[in-house]
Amino acid sequence: MKKYKASTLVEIVIYFTLLAVFLGVATSFSIQIIGASHSASNESNLATELSLIRSRLTTEIQSAESIDLSGSVFNDPNGVLSLNMEDVSSNPTSISLSNGDIQIQYGTDSAITLNSSALHFASLQFQVFSSDKTPDHVILDAVVNVETDLDISDATSNFHLALSLRP
Repeated sequence: MKKYKASTLVEIVIYFTLLAVFLGVATSFSIQIIGASHSASNESNLATELSLIRSRLTTEIQSAESIDLSGSVFNDPNGVLSLNMEDVSSNPTSISLSNGDIQIQYGTDSAITLNSSALHFASLQFQVFSSDKTPDHVILDAVVNVETDLDISDATSNFHLALSLRP
């Protein structure tokens, strides 16, 4: 007579318990990796956005012929920088803060918002230094709040530019 080797009920229960624990750990690990990837992607996108804003502001300030001192507000958290450009239709070109957004307005055109809703600028402050022998220097300081949809708290960082107008 042949003897069949069969699994007992206890062995089957132990097998499925071990399988459930392994799958639970694997699922938890996968969820953490996906969350970290999402977080890194958001940070990368925000860093890219800040870089684009910095580049746009640099281009505008460095291409200005002069600073319109009468239209500018310096040393104030809601600062305004008014620039005189070579193209008269763009005069004045104003960089300002409106409801947490950095905006550029060319002449009488509508203002253009530079940042997305993920970035909220709490302050935008300008300082200008000028002398007879060198071009005007502009220092821009801003406080940026990064609003995220993740469980981590929102981040705040400082944004700083120091630029010279073209000679």
